[in-house]
Amino acid sequence: MSTDLSGLPTPNSEEPLKGDKLQTSVRLPKRAKDSFIADGWKSSKGLSSDVQDKDDKEKEPQGLASCDGDGLTVYEEYRGFIENGKHIEGNLDKKDFFILNLIGADAEPGIWWFTDFTQLEVHKDLKEDEMSKDDRLINGNCDKCPHRVAQHGVYMEEVAGMSGGATEILDDKLRARPGLTLRIEIAPRMAVDAINRVNLSSLDRPFLYDKIVAHELGHSVGLEHHGEGDVIQKFSLIRPEDQPGPVLGRPYLTDRGGNPVTLLDEYTEIDVIDRLYSAYVSARAYIQGRRDSGNPLAPESEAEMEQGTLVLKYSVGRPSQEHSGAVECIMRYNYATAYPKERTQSPQEVFYLIPPGTEPLGSQLCDTASGTGTNAPRWPQPRFFGAATGRGNCSKWVCVNDDIPPGRL
Repeated sequence: MSTDLSGLPTPNSEEPLKGDKLQTSVRLPKRAKDSFIADGWKSSKGLSSDVQDKDDKEKEPQGLASCDGDGLTVYEEYRGFIENGKHIEGNLDKKDFFILNLIGADAEPGIWWFTDFTQLEVHKDLKEDEMSKDDRLINGNCDKCPHRVAQHGVYMEEVAGMSGGATEILDDKLRARPGLTLRIEIAPRMAVDAINRVNLSSLDRPFLYDKIVAHELGHSVGLEHHGEGDVIQKFSLIRPEDQPGPVLGRPYLTDRGGNPVTLLDEYTEIDVIDRLYSAYVSARAYIQGRRDSGNPLAPESEAEMEQGTLVLKYSVGRPSQEHSGAVECIMRYNYATAYPKERTQSPQEVFYLIPPGTEPLGSQLCDTASGTGTNAPRWPQPRFFGAATGRGNCSKWVCVNDDIPPGRL
């Protein structure tokens, strides 16, 4: 390097540096010629010399086999991010995932649950000026820097009037990535706590809201239900006095199409029609008693009470649909109150009623598509059997990298 008369280096000199004839300029901080990352930082992270700025190869936690990395290059993780007003670096050993939590403290236990079962490096304390909910981009401002993909986070917000949660995906026929996840909506905690989930045990009910939060976050990284199609079904109680002919018959149930159906107690396999008809008779007796006492119910209350015993609603889970597969999985539904008996079908379908408190909540990711617990072979039969084709085995589907094709359902 040449100097001027003051003894300072000449800025535009093309002469080599002392001790390094290949360099003709000073790079601050000290770094390789083809790198933007300081040598000292690489050394402090134990990175080998062959690691490139554009590399994105984290393998942990393991999920989808083709999903290495988290969409953030080594340079972008070195450059870092702002979380809760503080500069942080990305984790070079684990895949990073970013959440804008607009719900607040109520959502945090569910986020911890999601963190635990995915083992991702979850950044949950972002502010709105650190990740916009409009674009959710977390590695912007990169013109010529080493870049792999426009990587996104997700945002969650509370929405009144819901009974649970919903994740809006750009295309609901795809396994989502953060970039495809438009928003996550969760009902207020108090609204969820008020839901009468009679099929959950008393030990599980307090955790229903947290499960919903974790479940919906799971959708944003490629996790899906174990199947699709379970619905609420209505059955009508046909009273003896409703039946034609001079001789009154026994009460029975019909489906929406008017076809007779049978409901059996799962434990005893006894037809529950007499119990259901007794509930109707008791309701009518109560209504009449209120009238006779001079303190009748309001007409709309009478109608609601009677209708509630004549039109019965059950959440029916069917084989290989939302309630199927491994019962310990957080992506499985758990609110069914009935399921069909094997080898029975409309117009003479038979259903088992699920005893209250016997559907487990699910608290982890499954590693099988087979049914476990009450979905495995048992007496009188598996409730919902194994997951649908291509579903279940949820731990093997986790992927946060927006550069990995999502795959169709």
